[in-house]
Amino acid sequence: MASHYRVLGLRIALGAALLASACQYDSKADFDDRGLTSPDVGGSDMGGSSAAAAGENPGAAGAAGGAEANAGGPGAAGKSSGGAGGGAAGGKGGSANVGGKAGADAGGTTSQAGKSGGAGSANGGTGGTTSPPEPVTIETSDIDDTNVAACFPNMSYGEERSLNVDGDSCAYDTLIDWPRLELPPGALVSNATLSLTCTNAGGPITVSYANEAWKELMVRWNTRPEVGETLGNITCVQPGELTIDLTSAFNAWLSDEHARDGIYLRTESTDGTDFASSEADKAATRPKLSITYTLPVK
Repeated sequence: MASHYRVLGLRIALGAALLASACQYDSKADFDDRGLTSPDVGGSDMGGSSAAAAGENPGAAGAAGGAEANAGGPGAAGKSSGGAGGGAAGGKGGSANVGGKAGADAGGTTSQAGKSGGAGSANGGTGGTTSPPEPVTIETSDIDDTNVAACFPNMSYGEERSLNVDGDSCAYDTLIDWPRLELPPGALVSNATLSLTCTNAGGPITVSYANEAWKELMVRWNTRPEVGETLGNITCVQPGELTIDLTSAFNAWLSDEHARDGIYLRTESTDGTDFASSEADKAATRPKLSITYTLPVK
């Protein structure tokens, strides 16, 4: 019995010594962790970063995602991310890749839409531009004209076949108007000319506004209208057609800048000038008014 206890005590003491020896710290020992597998969390983070980059470059998404996942460790998840996009890291890379393609496609669509919008703006601009109305030219011989003579102050000359402008002792003045002529509201006259047929050449003639209304068969020297602002001068140097530019006068009449009472022809020259009147035998020699106008763009 005593022998039995001695053997048991010896075994306990030996076990204690071995245990103490095994637990002693060795400062020179190296720890090799290369055989350990990286946790899934690390691989997933790296795979996510790669996937974000892959989203910007869709063509490199699979390879980049696989490379980063493989860098996380040789596990099946890393290999899967480089292939079909399986595993946690591969899944994130694949999603970013799909997002990248979608972004690229959307960008392409927007680009096309932008080009189309540009074309629409150009077409809209062209369609919105309205061409100005074409000029309209009218001619009329429906004109009132007469003389007033200083030496015959109560004589009417409204039906005479000739118009006389003379500054001798018995002065003759000529009045011309077109009271029945109407132009559309807003008309802008670009050209207005009065054509007269000169039958006897003479000295310079002054063309002026008539500042008061008058009637062809009623006006006489004693009732003649007041002479207004000068419009210009003409001279008949030989028989034939002579034109008077009345463009500024017509625009003044249309804008109510001046009362529309026709024009005066007067001279101080004793070498008088004769013109065919609106009662002349030959219609081709009668006074003719030509007007070219345009209407404002609506």
